[in-house]
Amino acid sequence: MSDNTPALPSVERVKQTVFLAITWTATWVSFTLVIFRLATRAKSSRTLLVEDYLVILAWLLLLVSAVLWQIKSSVLYWMYDIQSGKVAPTLEFPIEYSAFLRLVVAWNTFFYSSLWAVKFSFLFFFRRLGSNVSVGRIWWWVVTTVTLAGLIASIADIDYKCTVNNLAYIMEKCSLVKGVRFDDNTFYGNMAIDIATDLLILSIPFRILWNVQIPLKKKAILLGIFSLTIIIIITSILRVVLVKGVGSATRVSSIDWLYLWSNVEVGIAISVACLASFRQLFVFKQAHGKGSQATRGSLRSFLRNYHFKKLLSRSTSHEGSKQNWTYPLEHSAANDSQHHIVPLQSVHVNRSVDITMDMATPELDSRMYAQNRGFSFG
Repeated sequence: MSDNTPALPSVERVKQTVFLAITWTATWVSFTLVIFRLATRAKSSRTLLVEDYLVILAWLLLLVSAVLWQIKSSVLYWMYDIQSGKVAPTLEFPIEYSAFLRLVVAWNTFFYSSLWAVKFSFLFFFRRLGSNVSVGRIWWWVVTTVTLAGLIASIADIDYKCTVNNLAYIMEKCSLVKGVRFDDNTFYGNMAIDIATDLLILSIPFRILWNVQIPLKKKAILLGIFSLTIIIIITSILRVVLVKGVGSATRVSSIDWLYLWSNVEVGIAISVACLASFRQLFVFKQAHGKGSQATRGSLRSFLRNYHFKKLLSRSTSHEGSKQNWTYPLEHSAANDSQHHIVPLQSVHVNRSVDITMDMATPELDSRMYAQNRGFSFG
C-alpha cells in the first residue's frame, strides 16, 4: 500500500456506555486502593511520603481524564454514527470534532503523566529501602534520569499536527498510510520506553535483595511483591496488541478502543503501586504495635542495618579495672541518628577480628586483648 493512499478508517470497537463504565470502574477501584494505602500510612507513620503524593497525583490525573471523557465522549460516537451512515453530518459537527481532537493532546499528556507518576512513586519507595549507599544511590539516579527522559520523549513524540490543526488538514493528511504509520511507530516506541523504564525500576529492589543475607523464603516473597510491576508491563503490551491487532493492513486506530485500554492501564498501575507498598506498611505497623525496636521486622529497617558505615562502636566506663562493652547499631539514614541494639535472633557470626588495646592508665600497665565479632544480618 502506497504511503499517499488513504488508510483503512477507524471503526467503533466498544459502545459508549461500556466505554464509560469501564473507565469509571478503573477510576474508582484504584481510588479505593489509594484510600486504603493512605489510611494504612496514617496509622503506621502518621505522615505522607513523596511516593504517596505521587500516587495521589496519578489518580487525580486519571479522574480528570475520566471526567473529560464523560463530557466529550458523545462527540466521538457522533463521528462514528456519521461514518456508519446512521446520522447525517451537520454544520456543528466539524466545530465540535475539531475541539474534541484538541482534547486528545490533553488525554495523551494525562495518560503518560499519570503512568510516570506511578513510576516515580516506585522509585522513591525503593530509594527508602536501601539506595542510600554510594553504588545504590548512583544507580538510582541513573534510573531516575532515564525514566524522566522517557516521560519527555513520550509526550514530545505525540503527533500534534494531527490533533491541533484544522479538521480539513487532519482529514486530508492524517488519514493517509504515511501518517498512520508514523502514529503506529510512535505507539510502539512509547510502549518500548514504558517497558524499558519499568524493568530499570524493577532492577533496584532486585539488586538490593540480591546482596542481602535473609532467608530464601523471605527473599522470594519480597521479590514476588516487587515483581507486581510486571503486571503493568503485561498490561502495556496487551494495550498495544489489542489496539493495533495482528493484521497487516494499515488502519487508523480506534480512539475508543485506544483510550479504553489507556484508562485501564493507568488504573492497574495505580492499584499495583498501592498493593506493592502494603506489606511494608503493615510490617511497620505490626512491629510498632509489638513494641519492637524501630520497625525491627521491616525491610527498610533491615536494609538500614545492612548499609551502615560502622558495624561496631565501643563505650567504656572505668570502675576499678572493669571494662563495659556495648554494641549499638548505627543507622545509615541521613535523617535518623538514633542507635538500636541488634536483635539476637538476627545476629550470625561469620568472622572474628582481633582488637589489641593498650591501656593508657598508670594503674593498668598490662596489655589487654579483646575479641570482637563481625556480624551479618538475616
